[in-house]
Amino acid sequence: MIRKYIHLLFAFLLVSCSKYIEFSPPYEGDKIVINGYLSPNEGAKIKITHSINPVGKYLRSDSLIVKDASAALYENGVKLIDLEYTGKGFYGLPASPSVELLAGHKYKLIIQSEQYGKAESEEITLPAKPEISSFKFEEIGYVYGSGSENGLFSFSISEPNEKESCFSIQVVTKNNESLFFMRYPFIQGRNYFESCGTGAGGMSIYSNECGFTHQVHQYSFGLKYRENWQVSHYYKPLIIRIGTVSRDVYDYAKSYSQLDGMEFGFAEPPILKSNIKGGYGLLYGSNTVSFPIELP
Repeated sequence: MIRKYIHLLFAFLLVSCSKYIEFSPPYEGDKIVINGYLSPNEGAKIKITHSINPVGKYLRSDSLIVKDASAALYENGVKLIDLEYTGKGFYGLPASPSVELLAGHKYKLIIQSEQYGKAESEEITLPAKPEISSFKFEEIGYVYGSGSENGLFSFSISEPNEKESCFSIQVVTKNNESLFFMRYPFIQGRNYFESCGTGAGGMSIYSNECGFTHQVHQYSFGLKYRENWQVSHYYKPLIIRIGTVSRDVYDYAKSYSQLDGMEFGFAEPPILKSNIKGGYGLLYGSNTVSFPIELP
């Protein structure tokens, strides 16, 4: 009985001691936000939005889109081409004239908006495509706790030409939607990921500090989805992308995953990695090899 009253008293104290604190952090005004990547095999995929006061009026993500910006892409210090707006906040390479992005070349973006001013990325170097060997895919049936038929893919990868490059892995299906996948076996994968890995935009990203290039890697993922929670279908198409990315995106993902659980509410917010001058966000380079998977 005494324990019961102690619990009630503790709950009362939690409720009665709470109060609201007005807090207005410093704000520099609305600025351009650039997030995207350049790739020799995928072209340019750049999303341009703008920042808002974190304690101001809430806006839907659609309201943050900047549709009328001029976006100029520079190669090795010389203007290469203007990007064109493709919808939903994204800008890409025009169909004509066609341009080719080259590994080893340096690129930067200069964005100009009448309403939000000017922003410029730092120069990034497009990484070289890695050499991938011993790629293998197999169906392994049900894995305990997964509730779905699983596939397993394995591979080994060469060391990057650029010391600053990291490695990326992504499993995508229709409309470029990313699938969840895990290093296999799971316990080993968790330890490795915490030490030398991170994730962003549906990708797993690894540095070479743990000897990523000196071993064979295995990953498992679900092969089916449920329609109306009744009928299961295989994902079609299904593509595994393995490649190299700029170190910037690894540092960016690490910066926003520093805090977890209760730490979010009781610590200073992390300073996110950014390579955009006059604005916010991240531009990085990517070079991938695609492996289409044929399922029944």
